[in-house]
Amino acid sequence: MKIDRQAFYLFLQKTVFLFLLSGITLGLLYDDSLKRWDNLFYDGLIRLMGRPAPEDVVMIGIDDLSLNELGRWPWSRRRHAKLIDVLSGAGAKVIGFDILFSEADAADPEGDRLFAAAMRKSKRVVLPVASERLSAIGITEILPLPMFTEAAAALGHVEISLDGDGIQRGLFLKAGLSTAHWFAFSVSILQQSEGFSFPSVPSVLEETKVGSPYTWTGAYPVLISFSGPPGHFKEIAYADVIAGRISSEQIRDKTILVGITASGLSPRISTPVSGESQQMSGVELHANILHALRSGLHFQRIGFIAHLLITLLFVLSPVAFYYYFSPRAAFAATCIVVLMTLTLSGLSLSVFNLWVPPAVSLVVVSLSAPLLSWIRLEGAAQALSLEKERAQVTLHSIGDAVITTDADGIVDYMNPVAETLTGYPFTLASGRPFNAVFHAIDETTGERVSYPVTECISSDNLLRLPESILLLSASGQEYILHVSVKPIYGETRMALGIAVAFSNVTYVRQVAQKLEFQATHDALTQLPNRYLLFDRLKHAIRKAQRHQKQVALLFLDLDDFKKVNDGYGHTMGDLLLIKVVERLRISGRAEDTIARLGGDEFVLVLENLKSETVIATVAQKILDALKPPFLLDNHDFFVGGSMGISLYPKDGDDPETLLKNADTAMYRAKEAGKNRFQFYTKDMNSRVVKRLLMEEDLRRAIKEGELQAYYQLLVGVLEKQVTGVECLLRWKHPKRGLISPAEFIPLAEETGLIIPIGEWVMRTACKQARHWRYLGFPISRVAVNLSPRQFLQKDLTETVARILEETKLPAHCLGLEITEGMIMKNVEGSVETLKSLKKMGVHLAIDDFGTGYSSLSYLKSFPIDHLKIDQSFVRDITTNANDAAISQAIIAMAHSMKLYVTAEGVETEAQAEFLKQNGCDEMQGFHYCRPAPHEIITQKLMVGGASRFM
Repeated sequence: MKIDRQAFYLFLQKTVFLFLLSGITLGLLYDDSLKRWDNLFYDGLIRLMGRPAPEDVVMIGIDDLSLNELGRWPWSRRRHAKLIDVLSGAGAKVIGFDILFSEADAADPEGDRLFAAAMRKSKRVVLPVASERLSAIGITEILPLPMFTEAAAALGHVEISLDGDGIQRGLFLKAGLSTAHWFAFSVSILQQSEGFSFPSVPSVLEETKVGSPYTWTGAYPVLISFSGPPGHFKEIAYADVIAGRISSEQIRDKTILVGITASGLSPRISTPVSGESQQMSGVELHANILHALRSGLHFQRIGFIAHLLITLLFVLSPVAFYYYFSPRAAFAATCIVVLMTLTLSGLSLSVFNLWVPPAVSLVVVSLSAPLLSWIRLEGAAQALSLEKERAQVTLHSIGDAVITTDADGIVDYMNPVAETLTGYPFTLASGRPFNAVFHAIDETTGERVSYPVTECISSDNLLRLPESILLLSASGQEYILHVSVKPIYGETRMALGIAVAFSNVTYVRQVAQKLEFQATHDALTQLPNRYLLFDRLKHAIRKAQRHQKQVALLFLDLDDFKKVNDGYGHTMGDLLLIKVVERLRISGRAEDTIARLGGDEFVLVLENLKSETVIATVAQKILDALKPPFLLDNHDFFVGGSMGISLYPKDGDDPETLLKNADTAMYRAKEAGKNRFQFYTKDMNSRVVKRLLMEEDLRRAIKEGELQAYYQLLVGVLEKQVTGVECLLRWKHPKRGLISPAEFIPLAEETGLIIPIGEWVMRTACKQARHWRYLGFPISRVAVNLSPRQFLQKDLTETVARILEETKLPAHCLGLEITEGMIMKNVEGSVETLKSLKKMGVHLAIDDFGTGYSSLSYLKSFPIDHLKIDQSFVRDITTNANDAAISQAIIAMAHSMKLYVTAEGVETEAQAEFLKQNGCDEMQGFHYCRPAPHEIITQKLMVGGASRFM
């Protein structure tokens, strides 16, 4: 029989290759050399299977906060007894302590007895059992004290089972010294809370001895599905529970795990969900185990024989593909096998709770790739040559610098970017030690950074150096770098040298620093903003707590700053703010924080204070610094300040509370007359609430029409009859009745509500005056008071013109009354506004004349029509010679300036006669008419006649 030699060799080749792959597969499965990759894949699956933490599992953490509040660890066990009483009283389902209580408390024996009594009373406390290695004889079992063991509801082992890479992925459901007789800690907790049991785990203790009595034995290993990364489970501070700051609802019917989470005290355990350098505390590890066991998300590893058969199925399939399919189809089929391997591993874990490691299948399947290499050997050689050329072009084109050395650290390659950054051309750098070319220092320490090539090679990993590396170029330039170092290996894994890649991040660092500064500082003044203020204030509070000192928060609001913005523009206002900051820096202490919250609001934080006297001194010094005028653009600006002061810990223990209380005190300082400081007191909050309610009512009053216009008659002395009326505002509150203007007008002025209110009053008065004139009544003028904020409005003239146009009232029939103080705050701007109103034909008067601070030199330049004598001079005009003389002087001065004179507050016939005899032109007051609604005034005008008034 003739044998086809080619077919035979092909069959032999196939057979040898199949046996080779089978042998490699079997060897790798026995060797476990790829277990690291299996672990990585398993860890990734576990992270993908994350789920919300259960609401009924709560950790009580002995954290840094609790240690700060309750003192150094360890604590007396009477404190744990109290914790058990609190938790049991709140209705906790079961309480597990992840704390070993193997030794008596010599300092507080009574605490031990109280702790045992509390456990006995609770009947729901589970304590841990652990092992300890003794150098002389091996391992021993660590049990709680006998009294604790007797009092506890159950014990459970807390022995961790780390894999070869130091990560805990599972545990033994039962373990113990010599025999596996202790259930796991989490299992014991579940048994106490829910009568939990495993069908495959006997409920009785096993008595089979395994080796030495000093050998720790584990049984029934399982893998665990972790719920989430460290910090996933709800944690309550131990101190909060002890102090009663936690409601019972947070404890009732919950499974409680108590353990140490404070930094440096709790042993941290790496888990599949830990991430980079983020390890999990023991108590949270047990919370994850408990949740997984209760949810049925514990996994078994597949048996060796089943694993071998499945792996061989995947490994040998590509051999048939490469022999009977085209190269492209074979490659695609191999990729499908790889995907199927990964898919099977993931599905078996998530659906069947069975872990099938895929690494051996993936690696061995990849070994069949040389079949394709044999077919395309020539093409591969050409591709390799092309790849080398591409790599060379890439290294010369990329924006990062690359330097390579040999195994002795001698430079053998530099790309152009590396030449630029180091300042050395390759011709000079080649053959020189790497550290002689790369002059780097640590920005933080200023020390030289050297790169030991041997250490880099032995690490066998990509090394990333700190981001504070500063390169000193040979050309004198300095660059901030990101540097990574990677060993270079040949085909035999022999180290050939290192490759250093570094990129210039100088500009990125500068931009980041600029952005960071902008995020934490005010753009105009360069002062800290609210974010940085709160950060520093928190730091100051923590420091004050440690040293038993006070912290003062000074809230400064500039008085009348808005008038500068309104009168001179925001550019001038910004310049003024910068000047204010300069004075604040000079008057404040060097160690204090000055911040700008926005607008004209500043905050100062004073630390290391022993008494309020120091605070008052600093506050007054700051206010005094603001008193001298600010010279800007040849103008003097007078800007005072109102300051509120709150103290830690008296007025609050957090930044928000301190700022709110200082703000409240600042408004109280403004109400008291401005340009002063005020310490916060508790009764201020009630005033703030009252003010807010008043503001809310006032806004509603505007909307609901509760504001009413009242009128008071103006009586001409020569005419001996009514010459006009003054419109006065009243508020008829639905519950409080009539509210005095003195009570709500300042609030309206402060909140800006005076603008719509003022327009409404002016429009209402103009409509009513036009109606009276239509009826034939002798109303030659209706007077309306302007508020300071109205007068400073840039569109005041346009507003008056619009209202006169809407109401069809002649301009000369409208009288606008302003005070001396309103004009003097901005003389030039006020004169321009008055001239514009005067040009329209509006009648202008200075109200309450004699009570302000204007000088006669200013008065003669004001385009006004008449003065109104304040009622404070009229009240005692017949009995007080000074008031009589002042009134006579005002009348004489006004007439000399051809100004009309009105006397306010005339209440008696004697006052009226005196004023008449001294030439007063017009009077108003209760003697003639009390303020009343327009209906009553209309009746008076209809039935009164001129004789009624004179």
